[in-house]
Amino acid sequence: MKRAGVHVGVGGGVAVPIARLVGLAGRVGPAALVALAGLLAATSAAPAVASERSASSDVRLAQSDEAARHVAEEIARAKAAGFGRTTPLERGRRIFHATGGCTCHTNFPGEGDGAPPLAGGRALETPFGVYYSTNITPDRETGIGGWQTGDFVRAMREGLSPSGEHYFPVFPYTSFTGLSDADLADLKAYLDSLPAVRRANRAPEAWPPFSWRFVIAGWKVLNFTSARIESDPARDAAWNRGRYLVEAAAHCGECHTPRTSSGGLDRTMWLAGSKDGPEGELAPNITPDEKTGIGEWSINDLVWYLETGLKPDGDDTQGLMSEVIRHGYANLSREDREAIAGYLLSQPPIANRVRGGD
Repeated sequence: MKRAGVHVGVGGGVAVPIARLVGLAGRVGPAALVALAGLLAATSAAPAVASERSASSDVRLAQSDEAARHVAEEIARAKAAGFGRTTPLERGRRIFHATGGCTCHTNFPGEGDGAPPLAGGRALETPFGVYYSTNITPDRETGIGGWQTGDFVRAMREGLSPSGEHYFPVFPYTSFTGLSDADLADLKAYLDSLPAVRRANRAPEAWPPFSWRFVIAGWKVLNFTSARIESDPARDAAWNRGRYLVEAAAHCGECHTPRTSSGGLDRTMWLAGSKDGPEGELAPNITPDEKTGIGEWSINDLVWYLETGLKPDGDDTQGLMSEVIRHGYANLSREDREAIAGYLLSQPPIANRVRGGD
C-alpha cells in the first residue's frame, strides 16, 4: 500500500514520494537534523563518506547504463509501434502502476482531476516546511526529458540529481533503490513516452537547516543503504514478487512504518502503522494482527481493496491511498495484487493501534 507517492521525486517521492509521505516528512527530529548540520559544518567526515558513495555509485551507474543499453533499440522500436505485452513501455507501465502511479507528482489537491499528469507542483507539507513535488514529464528543460538512463537510475538508487545534488528524502529513493536495472530502464522508457509538460520546479519553503541539501549527506549515512532486493530461495515466486512490490516499487513501508528519532524506518515496527502518515493522515497498521491490523482480511479481501478501494466492511478509502489505488494498483494484474496480499499476510503480526494525538 502506500506511502508515498512516486512518487518519483526524481527530480521528489517518485518524493516525491514522487511522495509526501515520509523521509524528511518522515520525521527527522529537529534536534537530530540540527545536530547533523553542525556535524557536517564542523568536519569533513560526512562529505568524505558522500564522496566515497559517489565513487562507488559511478561504478554501479556504469553497470546500470550497460544493462540499459541492450534495450535502447527495443525502446525506440516500442515507441514507434506502441504498446505490446513484452515491450519496455508495457513493462514500464506495469512498474509505474506498482508505484501507485507516481501520484505525488500530480497536483490533484491544488488543481483537481484536470491537473497536468506528473508535472509536479504538489505541496508536500511536513513539520519542517513545504516541499513541492517535481516535474517528471519528458520536458527537456523543466522535466526529465534530458536525462540519460544512468541519471534516472542514480536518482532512484542514490537520491542524487544528474548534477550530484542530494534529494530530500520525501522522495522515497530509500525504497526505490531495491528496483532492478531492467525495471528502472523500462520505467524511464515509459515516462519518456508520456506527454511533456513545461512547468518549472519550485524550491522548498523551509527554514535552514531543513532547506540545506548538504545536510542530507549526513542523514544518508545514518539511514540509507543502496541495495537491490534479492529473491529468497526459501520462498516461492509469488512471495518474492510480493516482497519486491511491497518493499521497493509500492514502497508501503515509507508510510506504514513509524520513524526513529533520526528519521529512518523503525524496522522493529515494520508496517505496523504510523500516526504521521501522508498529508497528516494516519497510516494504518497493515500487519496481520487480528485486533489492530488486517489479520481478519483474506487474500481476496486485499485483492479487492487494491482494485476498488473498498474494505471488507464496505467502507471506502480516502485521501492519498484512494489516489494510488485509482491511478496505480487498480491497473495491476490480479497476480500482482495477489502477490502483494500474500506477502502482507505473511508478515509477523504486530499489535499497534494507530490513533491521532497519541
